Amino acid sequence: MKLAALLVALSAAALAAPGAGKKGDAMTISKITYNSENVRAAGDSIKTEICLNDIHLEGVTESEKIYVSVSEEPNAEVMYQGQSNTDDCVTITAPMPEDRSTLQYALYVMRDPTKKAGVQFEFKEMKPGDKITCAGRNFKRTTLSGPPANTEVCLNTDSNEDGDYCYEEIVDNLLDEGCANTETVSGAQIQNCQKGVVDMQLTPSTDIEEDTAISLSYDAKLTLGDVTGTDDVIVVSDAADNIAQVPNLVEQDGKDTATLESFVSGPTTYTACPVMDGFTTYTITDLEIKGTYEAVNGQSKYYQFGFHLGTDHKKFVVSSENNPLPVTIDCANLSGDRCFGFLKSDDDSITLAYYDETDPQNPITSNSIIVSEGFFSKTDES
Repeated sequence: MKLAALLVALSAAALAAPGAGKKGDAMTISKITYNSENVRAAGDSIKTEICLNDIHLEGVTESEKIYVSVSEEPNAEVMYQGQSNTDDCVTITAPMPEDRSTLQYALYVMRDPTKKAGVQFEFKEMKPGDKITCAGRNFKRTTLSGPPANTEVCLNTDSNEDGDYCYEEIVDNLLDEGCANTETVSGAQIQNCQKGVVDMQLTPSTDIEEDTAISLSYDAKLTLGDVTGTDDVIVVSDAADNIAQVPNLVEQDGKDTATLESFVSGPTTYTACPVMDGFTTYTITDLEIKGTYEAVNGQSKYYQFGFHLGTDHKKFVVSSENNPLPVTIDCANLSGDRCFGFLKSDDDSITLAYYDETDPQNPITSNSIIVSEGFFSKTDES
C-alpha cells in the first residue's frame, strides 16, 4: 500500500476509535490547545498541541513517526507529522480554525496500529471579553463580530448584530486557563484551549459592595435605584430553574429599572449585578404574596393576603399610595412559614416590605414587594 493511501486508512481508523475519555481508558484525545500569544485570524499558522487521556506515547521514538490528520469542513483532510514533546501530547503547526467550523483530528503512530485516536467537534473561537461574577456564578461579555453574528448562546435576547454585546454564562472553571469544555459529536467532552485570549475582570465597588434593591413588582419590574455607567444588568435567582437574565436598565420615575423576561412569584431571592467595573450587587427577596381583593359587606374594599416568611424578618408593613394609614404586621409569634395581613384601600396596588423599628423615631422599610390588584382573587360583589 502506498504511503498516502496508508495514511488515509489510518486516519479513518483513528476517527472510528472511541471518543474522548478519562485517564486509564483506551487511547483518546482529551485536550487540544491552540498556542498563540498574539491576536490571530483564521488560517494563520500556529502551533497546535493535541493531548491524550493518558501517557499512551511513552516509549514512542521519533523514528516511529506520529501523524495527525486535520479536516476542517468543507476543506480536504491535511496530514501533519507530529512532534511528541511529552508522553501524552503531540504538537503540529496548522492553520487556526474558523469559528463554528466542524473539525476532525486523527492521531496515530505509524509503526503501532493500536495507538490511534480521533475526535470530531464544533470549534468555537474564544474572544476577548469582560468577566463578571454575580451571586457566585461566572459570566463573560464579548462583542459580536463577523458575518453572521451568532446569537444562539447570548443570554440577552436583544443582541443580534455586529457590535452588540453578548453575555454567556461560564459553567466550568477553565475560563482563567483559556479553556472551555466542548462536546464532541459522540457526546463526550474535550478541553478546547486557546492561549492569548485576554479578559478583564469586572470587580465590585469598594464603597458599596452590596445593597437591597428598591422594589420588585409582580409585573416583573425590578427597581435598583441610581445606576450610572451601564445599561445592562445580570439578574440571577435561587429558583429551581436558575436561568440568568440580562435585561436593559431603563429610567422610570428617576430610578433605574429592569423588566425581567421571566418571573413567577415564589419565595425567591433575586441578585442583580450591573455590568461595569466597580458595580454594586443588589438583592431582593420575593414574599410570595397571595390573597383576595374584595368589598367587605358590600362596602369598603380590603386586600386580604398571606405571604412567605422564611427569613429572620418578623415584622412587616403594608401600604398603598393614597392610604394614609399603613398597617404593621407582626409575625413573631407564628411558627409556620406563612403570615397574614390586610389593608383597607381603593388603590390598584399594595406594597409589602420589611419593617425595622430598632430606632422607633426612624423606622426603616426595605425589600419592597409591589402587587397590583390584578394578581389578587376577586368576588362578584367587589
